[in-house]
Amino acid sequence: MDKFQYSLRDYIFAIIVLVLPCCFIFGVAIFSYLSFILFLAVIFLYLGININYLLSKIKTPPPSPLYAFYRLVSFLMTIYCFIFFMSEVYTSEIIFLSDFAKKFSNVISYFAIFCTIGIFIWFLFEVVFGLYKYIKEPVKINNKRERFEAVFILIMSLLTTLVLPDVIFGILYSFSLSLIDTKILEMKNSILEFTYISFVIHYGLPLNSETIQAYIKLINEHTLNRLIQLLHVSICKFLDLTFVAMSINYFLSFLNSFNNSKNKNAS
Repeated sequence: MDKFQYSLRDYIFAIIVLVLPCCFIFGVAIFSYLSFILFLAVIFLYLGININYLLSKIKTPPPSPLYAFYRLVSFLMTIYCFIFFMSEVYTSEIIFLSDFAKKFSNVISYFAIFCTIGIFIWFLFEVVFGLYKYIKEPVKINNKRERFEAVFILIMSLLTTLVLPDVIFGILYSFSLSLIDTKILEMKNSILEFTYISFVIHYGLPLNSETIQAYIKLINEHTLNRLIQLLHVSICKFLDLTFVAMSINYFLSFLNSFNNSKNKNAS
């Protein structure tokens, strides 16, 4: 008989299930609805960390890249609930918590901002790595259907690697600039606008619009935006030199295997 019948993750999950309801009931008795918001933040945090483990228990789990989407939503909801909780505590008169929120408000704000940036970058890498896990080696393909599926996945992986980083950093540019100018939040199609700006920065496209020039100048003038721009360029270069090159090598291997099989059939 094994000494431990359950994994450490199972024990942690059991502790959370047993302890959180008690904390929730205690919080409701003292802090009203704020404890429920904090309770939700903890639940979303747990879901984000253990989403792979939880989805693997499903009879037919979703494709691996979807895990990244569920994790992204869970972590963003965690941050949203946490910020909402701290903002309510900041304006309330709760012993200890109100003083803590007022004293460390800047630290909490920067923590939330950097966590948001990190979550989106993690999502980007998780999606890209998840897609390339499904690419088959040409020698392992046995029929035309598998060849078609492999080529389709390869093309989707290549397009995702080329497009998704600029979409993600377009969202981050929109997010960071909205902290400086709240009018950005009122813009129509702001995500599309900043995604294009992200493409301009990535591929060095010509600047013919005064509006885009103004936004890029704004990006270059603030430390947080400079950091995001540095991460944007570095990550895109890394993906271009690794995964894009890998995709091209796979594609050439598929062409060679297709030509070889065609020559064999002709002979």
